[in-house]
Amino acid sequence: MKLVSLSYAFSGNRNLRCFQRFIYDVAIGARPATSMFIPTSSKVRCRIFSNNSHNPDADAEAFSRIVKNRTCTKEFDPSKSVPLETLEKILSLTQRAPSSFNLQPYKAVIVRDEIVKKRVAYCMTDNNIKKVLNASLTLVFASDLKPGQEIDKIMALEREHGLPEQVVKARKFGATVFVGSSNEAEKVVKKTLFSTISQVTQMPTINSSEGWAFKNTMTAAQTFILGCHAYGLATAPMEGFDARRIRDALYIPDRYEIPVVVSVGYPSEEEKPSVRRTTPRLPYEDVFYMDSFDFPAYKSS
Repeated sequence: MKLVSLSYAFSGNRNLRCFQRFIYDVAIGARPATSMFIPTSSKVRCRIFSNNSHNPDADAEAFSRIVKNRTCTKEFDPSKSVPLETLEKILSLTQRAPSSFNLQPYKAVIVRDEIVKKRVAYCMTDNNIKKVLNASLTLVFASDLKPGQEIDKIMALEREHGLPEQVVKARKFGATVFVGSSNEAEKVVKKTLFSTISQVTQMPTINSSEGWAFKNTMTAAQTFILGCHAYGLATAPMEGFDARRIRDALYIPDRYEIPVVVSVGYPSEEEKPSVRRTTPRLPYEDVFYMDSFDFPAYKSS
């Protein structure tokens, strides 16, 4: 239960409506109470307290440990299997990954059967064949190139979840305009139109169907990979495969493309955390910039 203490002075009805929307979103679970949005023109001061036992420091430490210790496993122990219960927990967490308009434009095929493993393994490049054969399971992520076909289904779920009808309609309109079409000619027209309009006002960039779907799928894939490591499992994300052959082997429809394949299991003795090393990364200031691409962001300590 959330306890909210407020003192406020609103400058107009718009701010009051925004605040009312915030309270409503918290009530239906659409917005966490700790993520309050306040217009810059309002003079709202809000202190939000929670009686739960959430510990940000402990969460940050656990997340840091998971990320820093994650490596791509080269050798799996074929004698060990991932419990189905553990896999289901990780997959449920994977579904919490963000996606544009909440369309969740991806599917994933879980490959566990030994015969199916062999079919998929021989769609991989040489170095990846053994990973698929020895891993407990492999997840094949498939990006939906025609996500517009799922818009009505997703919007129905939003209504069931309690999202206000006007918000559902606005989200459906945005999803239909920006990603709803599977016609490439129409996408070219939209891209040209949006590019022209962006000369006078802000307009989002229209990506190709594959580019958009891949971006949204990879947020789920990364969530899955980190979830596996949180449960003590090893992973091997791979791009070296023949996507056409995998689609045929797993009966994946042509409307889906495969951006990544992730093998999961337990590391062999040679790959145990005590002996495997993390790969190096570029210097911090070579990757991050402060306010402008002209200014590298150097660490403060």
